[in-house]
Amino acid sequence: MEKGEFNDSGVLLSLMMEQRIKNFYKIFLSQLEALKIEHDILLKKVSQKNGEAFAGDIDYLTKEKFSNVRKKILDSGNDCIRETQALISCYDFKFNDEACREIFATKTIKSTNYPLYKI
Repeated sequence: MEKGEFNDSGVLLSLMMEQRIKNFYKIFLSQLEALKIEHDILLKKVSQKNGEAFAGDIDYLTKEKFSNVRKKILDSGNDCIRETQALISCYDFKFNDEACREIFATKTIKSTNYPLYKI
């Protein structure tokens, strides 16, 4: 086997893609949580001025809806990971160490928290 070749059929690539996808949908979850906090603050202000009943009537982001949206984000992210892993398994890969070092050196990838490959 030549330097840089793996017999893992893209295991490293699959793990790196999985981490990137998880980071991506964690951003969506974080934004959803921030939106929920802002929504709750607004409802509290509305409640103080117009009463609990009115605030309850205009509550569009209930706990159930929040949970459903959160679940859809997680399910979509996990589906994306499974589909990506299935597609990656269709290929044989040759690792290009020099190109990888260049990517990390130029910070093309924003997060380099990959435990499997450290420069």
